[in-house]
Amino acid sequence: MLRSPMKSSLAVLFAFSIVTIAICQAAAVRLSWTGQGLPGDVRYGVHSIIPGESGSSETFPQSLLSSSMEVHDGSIYSIDEDFTNRVSRVYRTDLQSGSRTKLYEINHATSAGEFAVTDNYIYVSDSFYDTIWRTDLNGGNLETVYSLTPLTAPSPVYLAANEQQLFWTQLDVNSNGRGSIWSLNQSNPATPTLLLGGLNQPRHISVNSSSLFWFDNIDHKIYSMNQDGTNRQTLVSSVGTQGMAVDDDSLYWSENARIMRYDLSNGQIETFLNLQGDVYKVFLDQIPEPGTWLLAAAGAGLMVLRRRR
Repeated sequence: MLRSPMKSSLAVLFAFSIVTIAICQAAAVRLSWTGQGLPGDVRYGVHSIIPGESGSSETFPQSLLSSSMEVHDGSIYSIDEDFTNRVSRVYRTDLQSGSRTKLYEINHATSAGEFAVTDNYIYVSDSFYDTIWRTDLNGGNLETVYSLTPLTAPSPVYLAANEQQLFWTQLDVNSNGRGSIWSLNQSNPATPTLLLGGLNQPRHISVNSSSLFWFDNIDHKIYSMNQDGTNRQTLVSSVGTQGMAVDDDSLYWSENARIMRYDLSNGQIETFLNLQGDVYKVFLDQIPEPGTWLLAAAGAGLMVLRRRR
């Protein structure tokens, strides 16, 4: 039985829409940083750019900047420390609208080390109780996923996570500042795994689909290894940074008034952005481009129309 030209055209358009959506979603990556913007933009705040597109925008003022913050899926997660009332408040701020929502409150003030945010969880390290807290993305179901015996080991400091594992750096006990990297299974938190010990000062850990990356503040090198702790490699030497971010294609890090990029496929290093002033933390997150949603709606409409005919 022959199909009508209309039905064939609809099928082709629908298939094209699905493929295009996948391509758009894969390419929709936003790089954000804290500090000043591109040359001429002296404002301090959170700036962002989509690699491959021109322009930069300050999203929020300096008052939002925090030593503890993360950008994930179009939102900034940050902590406000209220030392007067001895509470810590965790907020989520939308990068597009600027709307700010308080997610939850910890009943003590803590100089939290870092955030790690996945599609399901928010992790925060808590220096007051030497713990790592976890909630859902709306701040609910607060629980402790890891806790050290107070006064016997320093707090977890830098965090990174994917949907399977949580990673963190930790100073070793009585080590004169030497550190280690640990991991924990997210689906069934139990005994943590020591991935690599005897390091100098591991900082700014980042994770992609296959590897873990960190900067050593004593060696002034950027390292990588598999997520199980094997195959340690030196990627970049003689660097200094206050923040790193990585995806499956590139590693980015801040260096004075520049954002540098390392191509994971060929090892090429380049200056990705020259900025007005010093840049600090660097973040990567996936974003839906406007065309993605239009294509999705078109595809859905085509499917409904086809079913009705």
